[in-house]
Amino acid sequence: MFTHIRHLIAEEYSSANALDLTAGIHRHDRWSTFDQYRRSGEYCAARMREYALEDVEQMAIPADGATRIGDWTMPLAWDVENAVLRVVEPRDSGGRILAHYREEPASLAMWSAPTPPGGAEVAVVYLEDGSREEDYAHVDVRGKAVFTHRSHGSVRGLAARHGAVGLITDHPACKDDALANATCWMNAWVDHHGWGFLKTDTPMWGFSLTREKGQYLERLLASGEPVTVRADVASCLYEGDFTLSTGVIRGESDDEVLTYAHAYEYGAEDNAAGCATVLEAARTLQRLIQTGALPRPKRTIRFMMSWECYGSIAWAVQRIHGRRNVVAGLCLDDLGGKQSLTGGAVKLILNPHCQASYTDYLVKELAADCFLPEEGLAYELTPWSGGTDHTVFEDPQFGVPMPWLSEHPARYHHTSLDEMDKIDRHSLEVEGVFAATYLYALANAGDPEARWLAEGTRALWEEELASVAAVAREKVDAAASPADVHAIWQDADERLEYLLARGSEAIRSLMRLSGVPGVGATAVEGAVDRQTGALERAASQQIEELRGAAVRRAGALGGNLAPERRARPLRQGANRIPRRKVAGLLTLCGIPDAERAELERVTHGASPMWSPVLTFGLYWADGTLPVGEIQRRVELEFGPTEIDLVEYFQFLERLGYVEWA
Repeated sequence: MFTHIRHLIAEEYSSANALDLTAGIHRHDRWSTFDQYRRSGEYCAARMREYALEDVEQMAIPADGATRIGDWTMPLAWDVENAVLRVVEPRDSGGRILAHYREEPASLAMWSAPTPPGGAEVAVVYLEDGSREEDYAHVDVRGKAVFTHRSHGSVRGLAARHGAVGLITDHPACKDDALANATCWMNAWVDHHGWGFLKTDTPMWGFSLTREKGQYLERLLASGEPVTVRADVASCLYEGDFTLSTGVIRGESDDEVLTYAHAYEYGAEDNAAGCATVLEAARTLQRLIQTGALPRPKRTIRFMMSWECYGSIAWAVQRIHGRRNVVAGLCLDDLGGKQSLTGGAVKLILNPHCQASYTDYLVKELAADCFLPEEGLAYELTPWSGGTDHTVFEDPQFGVPMPWLSEHPARYHHTSLDEMDKIDRHSLEVEGVFAATYLYALANAGDPEARWLAEGTRALWEEELASVAAVAREKVDAAASPADVHAIWQDADERLEYLLARGSEAIRSLMRLSGVPGVGATAVEGAVDRQTGALERAASQQIEELRGAAVRRAGALGGNLAPERRARPLRQGANRIPRRKVAGLLTLCGIPDAERAELERVTHGASPMWSPVLTFGLYWADGTLPVGEIQRRVELEFGPTEIDLVEYFQFLERLGYVEWA
């Protein structure tokens, strides 16, 4: 349906400009300092003004290590002039330099604490692991630097707790041949969860080494002689701010379609290219509208870029929460890579079930139209996975369905090798054309598009229902006992019922498109009713056929199928109804230290930020569903889990995140 729009966009879209924009953003962001972040934000805002976007704004967000937005505490601002790590002892080392910030910015951990003028000389202690409490039982690291082959995120908190003043690692260079000459960009510099340094975190410096430098340091330590390094870090931690840059192409209404790319990361692919794609999509669409090649859209298109999660939570809480004017979005993170080098295939990550949406079908159809075989870019549609800003916007309290276009994980992700030589103009163009087409298609969707999307969404969920039923029938036919037949049937029957509910919700989400000029609520509602009815009939047929197959197989095995599903045993407290009190993705970085062991026990070590069970368990807690039903829904979407959500919600209730309805 949108092929003609794609053609117009492809003719106007400039991969050369997208490449220049990527370089312009990367030039600032690669230094990882807040003074450069401000320059990066100004650069993006200037391009928006140049492209004649309206309402261009740089929203200032505190970077003071204390301000809390949702459950996200904004980190301290940090600037650095230079940092050098060199060997002092043994004396015959010749003062060899192991890391130099001005030569490679990724070699210094963000938020590294300053040393006294002239540097600090400290002994180095080797820890084979360092991520476990027992690793420190017989080793004194107080006032020293820890050297490890483990990732900084798994060691830094414990090392700081035991009094270390510095951390040196050659992870992942030590174990990955492709990254042997790389240093790791260390942006998670905290005592506990999250990644932005807070006033409550322990000051500490950190350096990342190449494999060769790491092996050299390890040999010195293995010699048995004392090893001393001088760390000279000229940095400053201070209360400042960072900005969210945004502008719009004004539509005929205040309803919005938005796109978000996170800025302020080291890499060209992650994520200067994502921000560049936002800007070039904005330029392309504005040009086509100004020249009359495309009509002004029915809805406003908003273009945004800021810090990953910190910026999106600030915007969502302050500008979206309590409103329903944002009908959909698109997240752009990790784009434009040379696939022959990076190994990162194009992925289109679909919406979670708590935000079931017609946009999944649009993504599917546009991908087939944009990522043609002759373009040479393989792509895949994938179920929901987390890790960036889409998870913030998908909170039902914000209500923004937000597919994610990405090449994550790419080979050089969060390393010094994520540079401009990894960026491919062709990838930038194909991905950018997809993004711009998606945004305009939704912004200008009217009655015909709504009918088409409703029919396609129904067909998409019908396919899912048929697939689940087909697999279940195969299992039924192979079952060895009537009890096995019943278990297979019950699981599949429950799943089909659940998918019908989610698919119906995805179709009903099309009502968000009504209420703007040229889109009649009655027409959209009629299309929604027709397609939800058709989906219900298709589901009923699959359910009946599966039950018939189960009855026949149970009979063939000398038994009978029970007429109804057996009630599943409920955990104690599963009938209680939780209601969350804090909007957005949780970090739990601000909870008392005394509660951290309990958090680890209750979550089985899973991250409250990125675990789909913990995140969407919370997102379903709207004060209408008992915990048992919430547990069932997340397990039907993501599979069985050892996490008991009853325990988790009880833990959150004690800390004020949840109340019982």
